[in-house]
Amino acid sequence: MPRLQLPPPLRRNSPAACRTLALLGLLTLSGFVVPAWSEDDSSAAGTAAKPVFEEWVIVVLEGKTCGYGSTITTKTDGPNGPEYLTVHQEEFVVKRMGTTMKIVDTSKVTEDAEGGVLSFDQVSQSGASVESSGVRDGDYMVVSSRARPSAFISHASPPSDPKKSGA
Repeated sequence: MPRLQLPPPLRRNSPAACRTLALLGLLTLSGFVVPAWSEDDSSAAGTAAKPVFEEWVIVVLEGKTCGYGSTITTKTDGPNGPEYLTVHQEEFVVKRMGTTMKIVDTSKVTEDAEGGVLSFDQVSQSGASVESSGVRDGDYMVVSSRARPSAFISHASPPSDPKKSGA
């Protein structure tokens, strides 16, 4: 498997962190914040860790609501101290020229208390599924990735036999 050298941990006040926060702010301005807990969350509220950060947005294209996005960070106790799991998901539907495409992108990143990435998983689905994952191994990140085409079912009629059609 390929091994990638890890960059230094991202500091909360670094230029990269500021750009990320600016991008999140811009994305938030394009939609509006909605309540964080759904009916499904209330049943698991007693067993799930309480989020230390949570943000929900509505995705709007050409003035029409077409999906949502969420970012939820929880703190857990890992084997080497506190760990932070951030789950970011975007799900939306695009309709163009009589075709509808659902796009789902989910990423999960586990960081240590200093902001160093311990592991990640990312799945992108939009006609095909692309999955990537990585785990920290010392100063390296061991990464694997795979792509799978989605099932395609054709609804087109088979060509007709010219002899049977009288042509």
